[in-house]
Amino acid sequence: MFWWWLTNGSAQAEPPEVSGELVPAATGSETADPDPPELDPQSAPFEEVLRASKQLWFEGRTEVAREWFSLLHGRVLAGEDVAPDDVAEALTWLGEVQYQDGDPDAAHLTFLSLLRRDPSRTISPYHHPTEVVNLFELVRAEVQAERQPPPPAPVPPRPPAPAWVLAPLGVPQLAQGRVGAAVASGGVQLALGATSIAASVHLGRINGKEQPGIPFGSPRELTVQRWRYGVQWPATLLFYGSWAAGSWEAARHFRRSWTIEPAVGFAPRPGGGVVAVSGRF
Repeated sequence: MFWWWLTNGSAQAEPPEVSGELVPAATGSETADPDPPELDPQSAPFEEVLRASKQLWFEGRTEVAREWFSLLHGRVLAGEDVAPDDVAEALTWLGEVQYQDGDPDAAHLTFLSLLRRDPSRTISPYHHPTEVVNLFELVRAEVQAERQPPPPAPVPPRPPAPAWVLAPLGVPQLAQGRVGAAVASGGVQLALGATSIAASVHLGRINGKEQPGIPFGSPRELTVQRWRYGVQWPATLLFYGSWAAGSWEAARHFRRSWTIEPAVGFAPRPGGGVVAVSGRF
């Protein structure tokens, strides 16, 4: 027993030597890595801050994640040169954080800012909750509606022609300020009306009360027929025809004066600015 202690126990009591130096004994645990240096979200590279902000969100540090994503948004608004894909990713995650943090109005404005920059941006339904995806698509529809020009204004119906267009003797043309047309139309009607009246008076004299009956085929009966069918009736029919023509022409001129021509104007666009619209005014 004494010999065993001398050969084994005493040998284990001394630490081993390697090349004349003592090797430290293992402690059974490794030293932990130091914490990474804290990023400054206002000055660090955009991609690194974006990656760190997402990691904060995944770790459940909502307030810090929202603050960092908001700082990234501020850097974009300040004009920093950032890749469009990084901008879209930062604003998409900012909108999700705002929505999940109970602020859907802020998320709506964030998505609006993103989609007004590029309406073709999409959101992954595999990486974001369904309610966030639905809000994103609603905002996209809103932006698309903003970019569509408003429909042209409906053409107002033409008012009916006033009753004075039915007046005879060029009165409608005179009411429209067309003196030449009034003189022409009124002169024709006046001449035809006077002829018809004169023929009627002449026939009345031929068919006087003192001669109630006119033998058929007599010279006086032939004279009456010539005046009646050759002068009075044609003049009367032409008078009413010219009257109708004058009224129709006056009504047509009234409708043409209300013709609405195509034009181009400018209308305010939701969100600011104006947009050119075409229509009939």
